[in-house]
Amino acid sequence: MTAFYVLKLLDNQGVYRPDTFVLGDVELRSPRSDFAEELTAIKKSIENNRIQLNHEVNCRIGTIIHANSLEEASLLADERFVKTLDILSSELPLSNVRLTNCGYIKNLANGELRPIEEASFLPNISFMVRKGKLQPIEFSQWVATQNSDLALRYKRSLHWSRNGKWEKNLQIKILFKWFAVEALFKELPRDNVGPIIRWFLGYPNGPSAVHVSPSLLLKLKSNALYDIWKNRISTSIEAIRTFRNDSVHSGFRNVDFPVHEIRMYNQIMVLGCSRCQGAVKAALSGGIKTVMEFKEFISLIFENNENIVNDVHGNILFSLQNGTYDYLSRNIYG
Repeated sequence: MTAFYVLKLLDNQGVYRPDTFVLGDVELRSPRSDFAEELTAIKKSIENNRIQLNHEVNCRIGTIIHANSLEEASLLADERFVKTLDILSSELPLSNVRLTNCGYIKNLANGELRPIEEASFLPNISFMVRKGKLQPIEFSQWVATQNSDLALRYKRSLHWSRNGKWEKNLQIKILFKWFAVEALFKELPRDNVGPIIRWFLGYPNGPSAVHVSPSLLLKLKSNALYDIWKNRISTSIEAIRTFRNDSVHSGFRNVDFPVHEIRMYNQIMVLGCSRCQGAVKAALSGGIKTVMEFKEFISLIFENNENIVNDVHGNILFSLQNGTYDYLSRNIYG
């Protein structure tokens, strides 16, 4: 293992210290303490991350980590930083004491210093085009005027998923996605939406599964990964439900969960939430107005998705098997 010094800048609305302040194995220090090459790396990191930060004011937070790679060092450092900032925040009620993803990692064995760069996708402007001289009514225009139980649930679900879309803290992101699915299907306090998420990740289950055509099931099972991921997806969704309850009711923090698990939970919820919303969108278009009706016709809604096999094989299973979630969400603590 290699020793790394990981340094990050705090948020613009955080804290400025004129001196070095040590909390356990983490130090907070002044911008004036940077060496020239460190300042160059910080400026490059800010530029690459496209974040507006004042490097002359923003406090630095750093720690020494023993790890096998730069990425592992960054993640382990974030775990320490979060615990430290929780303590610091209690003393600074008017400040936003949180991490940015700007800074550098220094290999203490050879002196190599590398700026931290954002690895995930960032929001961009979307350009809309007309679909001809006569503008057809779109689903979004139609659903905005609907007041059926399922339509109202769909709009509430979109609210939660939008809030979580660009959230950097994966714990909050996962919770928002789970809330979005609960907004769609949860009727009673003890209702578990996990089985419905499994349906639209490609795994029919429960009494209604017998109504899915055998030919479609054979097509789904034709991919060797299908059976490999069957139990893992089921176990993971139940773990996410526990994760949700532990976070909401017991106050668990993201650092209380293993990094690889929280990443996979996020990917499953990104995939599962969007598919559940897509299924409800199709159901609304087909005239279904209540959750009860949706659950009654769930096998038909599932089968009517002509792209279900390609989606399960080419998107869902491919992403999970190849660990795509490792590259979409590297800064898990926000």
